[in-house]
Amino acid sequence: MPTSRESLTCPIPPRALSRVEAARYCGVGTTLFDRAVADGILPKPFRLYGRVLWCRLAIDEALNMLRDAQQGAAEQAAADSWADWQ
Repeated sequence: MPTSRESLTCPIPPRALSRVEAARYCGVGTTLFDRAVADGILPKPFRLYGRVLWCRLAIDEALNMLRDAQQGAAEQAAADSWADWQ
């Protein structure tokens, strides 16, 4: 039986991530990750016995919502700018 994720012959993406893994998954360092969690931008962790873990799917959902909100704001700013120009 493999003892680590790296030794799996059929890689399965983990559903639960440690803090370091979650930060890496988001593409940021742990300090920025901690700040985004504290600010409510990213989800809070859950506990599995003694482990503190983040749900990868919840992170995906939070990042999608952030992206959509920023795209909506950018589109609105472009529309407002266009309206001001006319």
